[in-house]
Amino acid sequence: MFLSKTQVTIAFTIVSSLFFSCVSVKKYEAQNADILQLKTDLKQADSKLISQNMQLNLVRDSIQLLQKQEKEKAIFSTYNLFKNTSKAGDYSTSVVYLNQLLQLDSSQAYWIYDSLAFYHYLYLMTPGGSFVPKSALVYAEQGLKLNPQNEFLIDIRAKMLLLFQNDKEALAIYNDLWEKTGDNTYLWNIAYIHLIIYQDVKKTESIVSEVLKSPNVAVKKVRITAIDERRVDQIPSKAAFLFLRGLMQANSGQLVKATKTLEEVVKMAPEYTTAKRYLMEVKNAMYRQ
Repeated sequence: MFLSKTQVTIAFTIVSSLFFSCVSVKKYEAQNADILQLKTDLKQADSKLISQNMQLNLVRDSIQLLQKQEKEKAIFSTYNLFKNTSKAGDYSTSVVYLNQLLQLDSSQAYWIYDSLAFYHYLYLMTPGGSFVPKSALVYAEQGLKLNPQNEFLIDIRAKMLLLFQNDKEALAIYNDLWEKTGDNTYLWNIAYIHLIIYQDVKKTESIVSEVLKSPNVAVKKVRITAIDERRVDQIPSKAAFLFLRGLMQANSGQLVKATKTLEEVVKMAPEYTTAKRYLMEVKNAMYRQ
């Protein structure tokens, strides 16, 4: 039996459809298999990347820990070198180590600036020299940026301003400190400025008289810096202010009174080397008359 042309066409179409359907299914399955393999490969790659990142983090943490340990060792070593040189009186080297500490650990700046300002003021300046370095003033001002209420640095800054002949600002600083603290040290500095710089004997004597009449004069102390001896003395207030009176008496030519006053000062404060030295000068001047 022969198929008609139409039947042949229909049969061909059915066979073609079945053939291409099989091809499409196989192609889909192959593509699907490729996608599954790709997902597997990506998952393995992700796992490998996670593992590598974990290892990298471990290495980074180890490096950071080692760096931290090395830094701590450097800080500890430098601090010990600073203490040893300071104890030995090698202040020039001490300030080098202080600056190194500042670079290693800026969080310690609050006390390092105190030390740098103090060392440069008391130990590294030449008393009476024609050139006054600004180091102590610079470090004091750096420290005051961190703590504007740092009384210790405010005092050093005022002392440095006096050396640079900025007596008005220094006097204003000491007046402010005296009003805030009631510390006789600052009142003594006020009286000293009025006497030595302004030569205002009346004002100085007024301050001295008020202090000597004060009921707590026997217990209060005055911190007096003796740059020549590289030291800061804790002097009884009565002795410190009597010393100013002795200066006034000597300057006015009352050498006998000045001698008696200064002898009383030295008796009350034997450690007051400036008073001892000035007493000798007054006695020598009296003997030469």
